Amino acid sequence: MRSWPWKSRRRCGRARREHFRSPLPRTIIPAKPHRGRGRRTQGWILDAHPDYERDSVVLWLWTPSGVHRVEDRTFRPSFFVKVPPPELPDLQRRLGILDQVAATRVVMRRTGLAAEEPEPLLEVVPRHFADLRDAARIVDSAGKYYEYELYDVDLRLTQRYFLQHGIFPMGLVAYDGTWRALEEHFALEYEVPPLKRDVLDVRIDAPAGIPRMDDRLLAASLGDETVDGSEEDVLHGINALIEDRDPDVVFTDGGDAFLMPYLQKKAEASGVELRLGRDPGFHGTRSAKSYFTYGKIVYKPSQYLLKGRLHLDRGHFAVRESGFAGLVELSRLSSLTPQEQARLTPGTAFTSMQTNLAHRDGVVVLWKKNLPEAFKTAEDLVLGDRGGFIFEPEVGLHEGIVEVDYASLYPNIMVKHNISQETLECPCCLLNGQRVPGLKYHLCTRRLGLIPRVLRPLVERKRYYKRMKKERTPLQEVYEGRDTILKWLLVTSFSDIRGTATRATAASSATRRSTRTRATSSSTPCGSRSGRGSRSCMASSTRCGSVPPPSPAICVR
Repeated sequence: MRSWPWKSRRRCGRARREHFRSPLPRTIIPAKPHRGRGRRTQGWILDAHPDYERDSVVLWLWTPSGVHRVEDRTFRPSFFVKVPPPELPDLQRRLGILDQVAATRVVMRRTGLAAEEPEPLLEVVPRHFADLRDAARIVDSAGKYYEYELYDVDLRLTQRYFLQHGIFPMGLVAYDGTWRALEEHFALEYEVPPLKRDVLDVRIDAPAGIPRMDDRLLAASLGDETVDGSEEDVLHGINALIEDRDPDVVFTDGGDAFLMPYLQKKAEASGVELRLGRDPGFHGTRSAKSYFTYGKIVYKPSQYLLKGRLHLDRGHFAVRESGFAGLVELSRLSSLTPQEQARLTPGTAFTSMQTNLAHRDGVVVLWKKNLPEAFKTAEDLVLGDRGGFIFEPEVGLHEGIVEVDYASLYPNIMVKHNISQETLECPCCLLNGQRVPGLKYHLCTRRLGLIPRVLRPLVERKRYYKRMKKERTPLQEVYEGRDTILKWLLVTSFSDIRGTATRATAASSATRRSTRTRATSSSTPCGSRSGRGSRSCMASSTRCGSVPPPSPAICVR
């Protein structure tokens, strides 16, 4: 046990700064050694979050000499409005008088999956970060919720920032007033900084057997050090342990569901300022919610994200299934910070990758995707959605059985046959498009679709890490984590193509039809597998010039 002389103990915290509303330049605030502005700082992006009070984006760089805080107040997010061109001047004039709007201008952007040319849109820049959603709702209501189409409203601010500057979380960068990535975004081999990791846990007097918010706090531990005493002493002890050990990653068990809200409630009751991050407080806090999925109701607790440190619950899916190495891989690919990505699904990561690729091609993302499925006859439904074909095995004892397993079956089919929402029933290949066997649909042969463009590097990465994890090297565990998370990421790819729109549903049918064709032509007695899901992404991109995609790899056991 460890006890602290609280009254005499030196507590070194960063002084609070005034909250300015006027634009300020980027500032770099070192957490340990001082580095003057203008000098080059090189490190890994550990975390990033918006500061809504200062209208800035804060990034934390891990370097061998310490963690550095970079604050950028020059970043200004925006969203786009599509209206008939004759109405643009009037809408621009009306928005100019709103308190929530700082500026407007007419820009050219692509808005559709198969849009060849950009079209005029009204870009709206909110006065403050917190005004973005309010301004979007006002514009939406002015269009009676159906006349105007709004884009790029619900993109995360940090994701926008990464896209604008060409950087990504957990990536090696250099900063000297401007950002420069020092490694490729999709590099197969990359270095992960040696972050210091500790587990935060508490001991509670729980007479009911299950810890409750009102139960007394007895002790707390961080790593191999423990503090006890009164509740106030324990809270001060947690602050002191965090300050002394200075971990980069704080692991918890049930941190979002109980531990963090419990400690926060005890700190408020005791009048102690709980400081678990490198800056005070939490960021990105969201209310708890329940939702219905796959026949069950799932409860999602509030999230408690630390500033300048990573708070990771060991029960989160990515951490539980693939460890920290898999989470880093997913965060780099999706451009979502590790704290956020740990609380989201691989399907959200895949959607984010589509959005990132679409934005690099100048495509904006529709805010409210209200695209109902077109009417289909009973015959169309039966032909397009019969499910996988299953061979009935013969009862008895058999010898010389061979199992043929396709590696990443659905992703490889989508890459090989260019299956994507905008390549289904494209107007450019009505006569010479690739026909879907047994269905009336055709696939584009002139342009490579968004989903194959996203999937191809993932399939190649999966193949590489699957090979590397079999070699006995010091990075074998790292390769296993990356391979595992890519497996789950590719599983969700079929879910993303299904969607709710007509073309997405047709693409889903085309994929399943291709699967049945392969199963029928195979002589294996094994039953086929099928994927299920319900996520969709309407962010789109279509570019001319296609390179023949790789054929599916086949594993024979």
